[in-house]
Amino acid sequence: MYGLSAWHNKWNILRAVYEGITCAHYDYIQSLMKLTDIKDVWLVGGGAASNIWGQIFADVTGFTVKIPKINEIASRGVALSAGIGAGIFKDHQAANLPLEVRNEYVPNPAYNKRYAEQIQIYKKLNTVLREIWEDLYQFSKNGINEEKNQ
Repeated sequence: MYGLSAWHNKWNILRAVYEGITCAHYDYIQSLMKLTDIKDVWLVGGGAASNIWGQIFADVTGFTVKIPKINEIASRGVALSAGIGAGIFKDHQAANLPLEVRNEYVPNPAYNKRYAEQIQIYKKLNTVLREIWEDLYQFSKNGINEEKNQ
């Protein structure tokens, strides 16, 4: 939590967690966009149940974010992969059954612009703190272990 002040409340902190996770995911999405064309962004799992998080995801990424009707999407993927292994489907392309959309979040252009500025700050923080995180990691490896001293 960078910039945390006494006036922040639990909702500010929760939103900051959502935004931080979303910025990290967007960083991954940007890396993938260098390799392939991304047309759809789907939010699944526990985060998909949050309307706030869905909208933040859309606003940060600039993509319309889709929420599938199926809650257990990972299980669906496993089942389709098993179908390929069992010979039910020829390959992943053939097993690519369409998903029904339960909800969609459309990005707000003004928020997307503001988040673009925030992402630049996020990237600077990551760059600056990378060395410090390594220092903290090394420090923790050589830290005091209470159990060994007893």
